[in-house]
Amino acid sequence: MAPTAPVLAVLVCHDGETWLPETLGALGRLTVAPRRVVAVDTGSTDSTADLLRSTNSVDVVLDLPRDTPFGTAVAAAVADADRRWGRSGERSSGDWLWVLHDDAAPEPSCLDVLLSVAEASPAAAMLGPLQLDRDDPRLVVEAGLSTDASGHRQTGIGSDELDLGQFATNSEVLAVGSAGALVRRREWDALGGYDSAFGLLREDIDLGWRINRSGGLVLCVPSARLHHARAVTTGARALDAAGCEGGRRAVDRRNGWWTVLANCPEPAFVLGLVRLPVLAVLRALGFLLLRRPAAATAELGAMGHVLADLSDLREARRRRLHAAGAAVPRGMRGLLTSRTTRLRNAVQGGLTRVVRSRVRDELVLGRLPEWADRPARARPASSVALDDGPEEGALLVGQGALPAGATAPKRSTRRKAGLRRPGESVGVTLAAGGPADGPAGPTELIGSPDADTAFVGIPGPRTGAGAGYAAERSAADDEQLVVVPVTVGRALRELLLAPPVLLVLALTAVSLVVNRSRLGLDLAGGRTRTLPGLGALWSSYLAEWHPIAGGTAAPASAALAVVGVLGGILWPFAGSDGPAAAVSLVFLLALPAAGLSAYVATRGIRVGRMLRACAAAVYALLGIAGAAVAQGRLDGVVAVVLLPMVLAGVTAVLRGSRVEGRRGSWWSAAAGTVLLLAVVSAFAPLVHVLVLVVVVVGFVLVPAPVGAARRRAIALGVVVVLPVLLLLPWPSTLLRAPQVLVHGTGSPVREQFAGVLDVLSLDPGGPGSLPVIGLLVFVAAVGGALLAPRRSLVPGLAVTVLGVVAAGVVGSVTLPPLSGGDARPGWTGPALAFAACGTLWTLLALVAEARVTPLGTLVTGRAGPRHRPAPRRRGDSEIDLGPDGVLARVGGGTASAASRLSTALGSRLRTRQVAAGTGGRRVRGAAVPVAASLAVALAAAAVILGSGGSLAARSAPALDPAFAGRLAAAGANVVDVGLTRLPDGPGFALDTDRTRRAGPDLPRYGDDDLAPVGAAPARLTRDVTALLSGDPAKVQAGAAELATAGTAAVVLPDRTVADNARQASGSLLTAAPDTSDGRPVLAIGLPAAGAVLLEPPVSDDATDAKAAPQRPTGITPLPGTPPSVGVQVSPGANRRLVVLAAENESGWTASVKGEVVPLESAWGHLVAVGVPSGGGPVVISRDATFRDLLLLVQLALVLFTAVSALPSRTRLD
Repeated sequence: MAPTAPVLAVLVCHDGETWLPETLGALGRLTVAPRRVVAVDTGSTDSTADLLRSTNSVDVVLDLPRDTPFGTAVAAAVADADRRWGRSGERSSGDWLWVLHDDAAPEPSCLDVLLSVAEASPAAAMLGPLQLDRDDPRLVVEAGLSTDASGHRQTGIGSDELDLGQFATNSEVLAVGSAGALVRRREWDALGGYDSAFGLLREDIDLGWRINRSGGLVLCVPSARLHHARAVTTGARALDAAGCEGGRRAVDRRNGWWTVLANCPEPAFVLGLVRLPVLAVLRALGFLLLRRPAAATAELGAMGHVLADLSDLREARRRRLHAAGAAVPRGMRGLLTSRTTRLRNAVQGGLTRVVRSRVRDELVLGRLPEWADRPARARPASSVALDDGPEEGALLVGQGALPAGATAPKRSTRRKAGLRRPGESVGVTLAAGGPADGPAGPTELIGSPDADTAFVGIPGPRTGAGAGYAAERSAADDEQLVVVPVTVGRALRELLLAPPVLLVLALTAVSLVVNRSRLGLDLAGGRTRTLPGLGALWSSYLAEWHPIAGGTAAPASAALAVVGVLGGILWPFAGSDGPAAAVSLVFLLALPAAGLSAYVATRGIRVGRMLRACAAAVYALLGIAGAAVAQGRLDGVVAVVLLPMVLAGVTAVLRGSRVEGRRGSWWSAAAGTVLLLAVVSAFAPLVHVLVLVVVVVGFVLVPAPVGAARRRAIALGVVVVLPVLLLLPWPSTLLRAPQVLVHGTGSPVREQFAGVLDVLSLDPGGPGSLPVIGLLVFVAAVGGALLAPRRSLVPGLAVTVLGVVAAGVVGSVTLPPLSGGDARPGWTGPALAFAACGTLWTLLALVAEARVTPLGTLVTGRAGPRHRPAPRRRGDSEIDLGPDGVLARVGGGTASAASRLSTALGSRLRTRQVAAGTGGRRVRGAAVPVAASLAVALAAAAVILGSGGSLAARSAPALDPAFAGRLAAAGANVVDVGLTRLPDGPGFALDTDRTRRAGPDLPRYGDDDLAPVGAAPARLTRDVTALLSGDPAKVQAGAAELATAGTAAVVLPDRTVADNARQASGSLLTAAPDTSDGRPVLAIGLPAAGAVLLEPPVSDDATDAKAAPQRPTGITPLPGTPPSVGVQVSPGANRRLVVLAAENESGWTASVKGEVVPLESAWGHLVAVGVPSGGGPVVISRDATFRDLLLLVQLALVLFTAVSALPSRTRLD
C-alpha cells in the first residue's frame, strides 16, 4: 500500500465514463497517495456515478446538479471534506488540495514530485505538472499558463510540441491548469478558490493571477507528469455548467476578457474598456475575412457580455482587491505574455515549422540533411508507460531545479516575459511503413542498421479506448523520430540559404544587370505607353464613354483595374504615380517573380528543392520573360510570371485534392486559381483559352478521387466560368474583336512571323530573346518522354504540345490589331510560356521517376531491377549512373565496361561512401549540376543579349498645362501623330500604330485597348495623311475634317514636318506650346469642342456628309462635354444641328423640350440632333445603368473570390 500525504484530492467528473477507468487506475498506482479523495459527479448521464461508487480509490462521492460550475464543485468537495474530517489531525483533509479531472491521469510519481518541490520551496502556493496528451504521450499540451492583455490563453507550446527533454527545470508561471493543480490550503481559503462565476474555462488563470498578486508563487513542475485528454478543449465534452451559454469559443473569449479586466490594475482597467472593444471589432472583421464566423461571433459576444455586466465586473474587482490587497508585486507584469513575447514565440514557431518542413520534405525523398545528424539520445521521460515509474535521474527536484528565489520567503523580481517556447530541438516522425506509392519508405532507409542517422524511439498515439489506453507498447511498435536541432543560427541559415531565397537573390541580381540601362520607376516603351496617374486611371476604367479614337463606349480593359489595384497598394509610397511605379517594378522583378512562381508551382513533384530551384531559374531565363521586358510587353510578363501558378492550381483542382487538416482548402485552391487566371486573362486572354482546353481535357481523362467527384466538378466549373465574370464588362470586347486573343493587350507594334525553329526553340523573337538555347530543353523533355514513357510524364508533355501548337497558330495567323492598322501575326510569348511550363514539368517528372528507377531501365525498358533504394542522404545520386543504371543499358554496353567507366567518372565527380560496410559507390547526381549549368549559361546570355529593347525610363510627356486646360474645358481632343523614317531615303511615313486620337491629353496606357467604333481608325489615317501631304488643299481639308470630330490640336514628332504642314495650311494651323518632351504642337484654327451648334448651310453639309467647312462661320461651340450634354438652344433657323464629338453608336439617346427625338448623323459618323426653330432644351446622353450594374457585380465577385482564396483552417483552441 502506497504511503499517504496530507493532501485532499478532489476529482470532478462529468460524463467521463470514457476516461474515468484509466484515471481511477492511475490513482491506485500513485507512489504517494492523497490522504482523502472526494469525487464530485455533476449530473453525469452515463455510468460515471456507478464507476465512482464501485472503486476503492475514492472515499466519498458527491452528486451535484448538471449545471454546477467547476469552481462550485471543487468548493463543495472541500467543504464536505472539512465537515467530515476537519482541518487538523492525522485524519484531517490536510494542508494541500489536489484538483483532478476525470480525463486526466497522473503518472505514478506525479503527486510525490509535486510535494517534494513544494517542500523545497516554502513560497510555492500552487504547483502544476507537465501535461501530456492522453492519446499521444509524445505531445506536450501544457507547461504552465499565461495570458496576454487581450485575454488570450497562452501556453508557449506549439500545436505539435514533442517532449524531447526540453522542459528540464521548474519554472515560475502566472498559473497552472486546474487538472493536477496542487494548491496550499492556506492560499485557497484566503482567496476563496476558483471563482464560480466563470462556469468553465479560465478559472485556473484567474486563481493563479490572484495567488501571484497576493505574494504566492506558482510553479510548473515538468518532472511531474499528467496525461490529459482535454475533453472540453477538443469538443469531446459539452459545456453544461451555468454561465457557459454560446459555445466553447464564446465562453473562452468572454472569460478571457473577464480574467484580464477583473485582475488588472485600475489604469489598465480603464484603458481596457476602450482598447478591448476596438480590438474585438478588428479581430471580428479579420475572422470574417478568413471565413471563421464562429470566432468573429465569439469576439463580438465577449465584448457585449462584458460591457453589459460592468457592475458585476466592478464587484469582482472589489473582491479581489479585498483578498489580495492593492499592491501589485514587483515582477508580476513579467508573468503576463507581452506582445514582444507573442511575436518571439510566433517567430520561433515559424522557424521551427520551416526546419521541420525542410526535414520532412527530405524524408519524403528518402534522404536527410547532413546537419540533422545527431548522436542517439536517451528515451525521454514521456516515453515511460503509465504504469511504470520514472527513470533513474529523471526527477529534477531540489535547489538546482527551482527558479531563482523560489526557496526564499519573498518573491523574486527576476521574471520571464510570459511563456516562451523552450524547445531548441524538434522531432520529425517517420511513418511505420514506407509511402504507399513508393518503393522504399524513409523509415526503413534512415532507420536501417547501415545508416548513421540518429533517431529516437518514443511511444506513438494510442488507438484504443478505456482500458486499452493502458496497454503497453513494445519497442518494436514505437515510431522512429528524427531529432533536429533548431537554433537561431540553423534556422537563419535554413531561411537565408534556402534554395528559393538563393533563387530569388540570383535572379534579382541578373535582372538588375540586364536592366541596368532602364532602372527607374517610370518605365515605358514598346507595347506599354506611359501610365496615367492613379485617379485618372480609375476614372478611365470606370467611365462609361471614352474620348479615345473619336469616342467609344467600349469597356476599358480589365488590365487597367489590375494596374490600378497595384498602384493603389503603392500609393502611400509613390502617390499618384503608383501605377507607373507598379508597372516598373513588375518589369524589373519579372525574372525573380517568374522563377519563384515556377519553384512554388513544382512543389508537388517529388524532386529535391535545389533541382526545383535550378529548373525554375531555367524557366525564368529561357528568354520569354527577358523578351517581354525588353519589348515592354506587360501582357507577356504577367503571363510568364503567373502561368506556372495557374497550371499548378488547375492541376490541384483536376485531382480534386484537399490539404489535409484544413477545412475548405479545395475551395480556397479553386478560388486562388480563379483569381490568378483572371489576372492573366486580363492581359493575355489567349492563356485563358489554353487553360480552358486543359480543364476540359483533364476533366474527361483524369479520374476524380473517390468521394471528390462532386467537389471537383464544382471547382472546375468555377475555374471555367468565374474568371470571365471577374473581368466584366471587358469580355464583351473579346466577343466583338477576337483578334485580342492573338495580339493581347497593349499598344500595337510590328510583329514577325514565327518559324518552326523559333517555336521549337521557345524563342518569341525580338530584343531580349535567346535564340536556339531553348531547343536543348525542348529536345531533352520530348526525347526523354518518348524514350521513357511514363504516365507521370503525360501531363507535362500534353501542355508542351498544346503550347507549341498555339504558338505556331499565333505566329502565323495575321489579324489587324484592335486599334486598327495592317494585319500581322501575334506575339508567341504567352503560348511559348505555356510550352515552357510543360517542358520543365516533363523534365522534373522524368527526374522524379529516375529517383526510384534506374535511368537505363527507363530508357531501354530491359529487364533489370525495377527499383533501387531512394537516396538516403542529401547529395546522393538522383539519376543512377552506376553499373545497373544508364551506363549498363544505353547502347547495350556490358556490365563490366559500365562499371569501369562509372568508376572513372566517379573519381572526377567525387564519389562518396553511402554506408559503412556496403561497398556501394554512387556518382553524385547529374540533374542538379546540369540544370545549374544551363541556368548559368542562360543568365550569361541574358546579360549579354538582353539589355536592348524599347523599354526605357522616361517621364510621361504632357501638353502645356494652360493649353491642356483650355482643351479640357472645351471638351476638345488631341491627335498624336507617329512617324517612321523611310528606309530608302529621306522623309517620313505615317506610323498608324502610334497615331492616336486621345482626349484632352496625350495617349496613355490602356487607350489602345479600347475598341474603336466602325471606320474611325481609317478616317483618322486618311485625315492625318492629308494633313501631312504638303498639298495646301489637302492639308486644309484634313485639318477641317479633324476639327469636325472635335480635334483642336495635332502633336507631331518632327519640327520640320510641323513647319511644312503649318505653311501649307495658310492660317488654319498655328503653332502652340510644345509638349514637355519637346515635340511641336499645331493648333487648328476652327471651332473644335465636345459639342457644337451648326447653322445652315453648314448643318446641311453635315447632314449630307459633304466636305467639312474650312471657315468658322456657322459653327458655335456649346458648353458641355460628352457623354452627357444638356444645353438651352435659343430660337433660330430651321435645320440646325447639335453635333457631339462622338462616334454614332448604339446607346445614345436625345430629347428636345423633354420629348425623345431620333438621332441623326453628322458628317456620316458623328452623333447629331436636329433643333427646331423655336429652340428649347436639348439633352443628349447615354444610359450607364447596365454598365454600373456590371461593375458592381464585378466588385462583388472580386471581393468574394479574394476572400475565398484566403486559407481557412479549423482551430481547436
